[in-house]
Amino acid sequence: MENLNLMTRQELTDSLQYVSGAAFHELALLIKSKPEVSGIEPPLDLFLISFSADIISDISYALESVTWDMAEVYAGKLEAGQNTSEDDQQYQYWQTLQEKWGYLEMAVD
Repeated sequence: MENLNLMTRQELTDSLQYVSGAAFHELALLIKSKPEVSGIEPPLDLFLISFSADIISDISYALESVTWDMAEVYAGKLEAGQNTSEDDQQYQYWQTLQEKWGYLEMAVD
């Protein structure tokens, strides 16, 4: 079972691209802090997520919006039979990341 409160530096950095305000500030501070567990390489470092419900909600909403936009583009490629394995992997990554934040949001409510 995956611990929803742990995310990699890469997941946090990717999430940071789409948030602003307090959520951006909190993510940036966490990324600069010492990881809970050091990974084989820095993108794999694990960080414990202990943000307030409001911050988690802001991040989840931002990623939901972005993932929705990505889904439209991805669906178009699928329907046209033009999707590549890279498209599939990228879409699945973002969908999974958004779901992690969404489940974390439900857990703190």
